[in-house]
Parts: sequence; structure tokens; C-alpha cells
Amino acid sequence: MSAEPTKFPSPIGGVPNQHDLAPAVVFAVAYAITIPLVVYRLTSKKSRNIFCIATAVFAIERVVDFSFRAVEAEKPNLRTTSFWVNWLQSAYTMGFISIAGDVGNIARVFLLKSTRGSDPSASAAAPSLDLLASSGTDADEERPAGTPKAEGSAAASMTMFDVREAEVLEDEPKRRTLIERWGLVTLLMRLTALALGGVYSGFYFGGTTDHSKAVTAQQTRYASDIIMVVYLQLVIAVLLWAYLTRPKRVARRPTLFLVAICLLLDIPAIYRLAAMANYTDSLLSMAPGSLNGPHAKAVFYVLHIAPELFAGTLLMSVNVREVYGVGGGMRG
Repeated sequence: MSAEPTKFPSPIGGVPNQHDLAPAVVFAVAYAITIPLVVYRLTSKKSRNIFCIATAVFAIERVVDFSFRAVEAEKPNLRTTSFWVNWLQSAYTMGFISIAGDVGNIARVFLLKSTRGSDPSASAAAPSLDLLASSGTDADEERPAGTPKAEGSAAASMTMFDVREAEVLEDEPKRRTLIERWGLVTLLMRLTALALGGVYSGFYFGGTTDHSKAVTAQQTRYASDIIMVVYLQLVIAVLLWAYLTRPKRVARRPTLFLVAICLLLDIPAIYRLAAMANYTDSLLSMAPGSLNGPHAKAVFYVLHIAPELFAGTLLMSVNVREVYGVGGGMRG
């Protein structure tokens, strides 16, 4: 009987070491800077909704994550404890899934609303984008709800619908049913990816000494990530399909904004698939493939962490309640 392999899957991001101290501090500070924005979005009556909760929690978690990663970089005795190894692997598995889930939920409500008929006697245009850098005037704030902002406003071009005045749009129940079914499929995909990611993070440390657990960890992390890559492409495809087939109902800029966030999230998803092919014989190994070397660490921060930061910050910078017509419930 042949001996079982002694190697196990390399941890995504490697184990924190001296190469992690500076980038961990930088990203902890970067995420901390976004916390006031997160708090504002969650507390403001004009912008709070349940569709960005996961992204908000993700931003707070990352501050804690990188703070501890910086501590581990300075204290070698913490680097290989089962709790910290499994916790960090869980954090990096669940992070981009959280943002992707919020984007998918927002896209679903946005597209569902585009299938509803319009009344030419009522205001059909949706409210505008509320960016941090918005240059809106007092007149904009006092305008009646549903009326477009004056030409030249920084947010005037980002609205939920692009409907001509007094134009009647018929209700589209069949299209709405298709979008509902797409939303259900993507929800099941995301929940499956989260469950598989949880199994991976729970088995990972045990897999460093147990071959069967290592196999389970490797299979589940591959499955989770592949599902999310497909999920992101489905969200992009349906958003573009909706815009191209109903350009008067589905505004271009809000659509492309969500597509851009999905493309940003594709970067860590694809990076993870590439990194998963690596194996190591020790969590502290510096050999090629261990993901602990300085070059591997740099790639991890550039292709995994930075895109997540940009994607989450972009999503929180927008008042999705106004731009996409989402409210307090899952149906907007």
C-alpha cells in the first residue's frame, strides 16, 4: 500500500509572516476609513436598506481581520494555531461572496421594477445617485420625489429608468417571472457556495495532518469558488440582457455600475482558482507554492484584497435605495 501524500493545499494568502505587516496595516487603515461611510449608509433614513448589510459587515470584519493579521506577522506563536488559520481562510472565502450577494439582490429588485407598467400621469423617473462626492444643490434636495434633477447635476445621469415623458410602458409579468426564477437560482448558488466555503474553512487546519480532510478541504473550496465565478457571470449576463432588450426601462449607467462591481469581484474569484492549485508540506514553508513568499503575498494583496476593497467601497458610495429603488424588504 502506497503512503499517503504528506502535502496539503496551501492556504489562500499564506500564513501571516514578516511580509504581511506593512500591507496588513495599510488595508486595516483603508477599511477603517470606510467605516464612517458604512455607518452613514446604515443609519441615514434616506439610504438605509437591507441590501448592503453583508457588504457593511464585510468592511467591519476586514478591519478586525487585518488588525489580527498584523499582530500575527509580529508574533510567530500565533501563526499556526487552528483557530486563526481556519478563521482567516473562512474570512477570505466569504468576503467577496458577501459583496456579490448584495450586488445580486440589488440587481434582482432593479430588474423586477423595470418590468412593471408605467402611468404617464405619474412621475416615472426614479431618484438619482447619491455619491459621496455629489455636488447636488439645495434645490435638488427640495425637489419633489421622482422628478429628475436639473441638467448638469453630478448625479443627473444615474437614474433607475430612462423613460420619456408621458410614455406608457406595459406591464411584463412573463419577463418578471423569468427574473424571479433567475433570482432564485442565483440565491441557491450563493447559499451553496457559502455552505461549501464553511466546510472548507472548518476542515482546513485538520487537513494539514489528515489526508482525507485535506482532500475534502480542497474539493469544497474549488466547488465554492467555481460556483461563485458562474454566479458572477450570470449576474453580468442578465443585467446586460435586460439593458440591451429594454433600454427604455433599464438605465445604462446603473446597469453598468453593477456590472463593473461584478467584474472587480471576478478578479479575486479567478485568483483564488489559480492559487488553489498550490500545495505545501508546512504552514510555515517558504518554498515555491506555499503562498508564503514575498511575491506570492504581493499577488494576494493586489489580486484578492484590493479588488474587494474597491468593490465594497463603490457599492457603499451609492445610495442604492434611491438609484435602484430598493427599500426595506427583499422585494424592494
